[in-house]
Amino acid sequence: MIELPLPYVNELAKQISFISTFLGGFSLTLLGTLILSDKEGRLIRALIVSTAISSLAFVVAVMAMTQLTMISTEGYPFQVDMGQLNSSRTMGTLALFVGVLALMTTIAMSGWMRSKRLGIITTILGALTFFALLFFS
Repeated sequence: MIELPLPYVNELAKQISFISTFLGGFSLTLLGTLILSDKEGRLIRALIVSTAISSLAFVVAVMAMTQLTMISTEGYPFQVDMGQLNSSRTMGTLALFVGVLALMTTIAMSGWMRSKRLGIITTILGALTFFALLFFS
């Protein structure tokens, strides 16, 4: 793994924390809406599960990046352990990607609740977004 300067790691952790907090709040709101929905069936259960995975993954990302921010801040009172730094960075980044993928899955499947045509459109848009994410990361 590439060793990055601590100020850069600190800024990166802050940005990922902010993004994860924002998307986690969105996922949690969507999860609450789905749970309170009167609809039942396999699709609604799949949407609830994927949204719950998304919300929880974003919580993990926020916690890992908060730890990374603390460790990489100037004046941290303990010796900086590069292993802990790298594990927090890896865990936070993986959790962010899991959260984004689960949220994209929820959005891609959501159209099927309304109609077959809308389901096909949202699934295609979700797949295109997935490929764009792979291409740009």
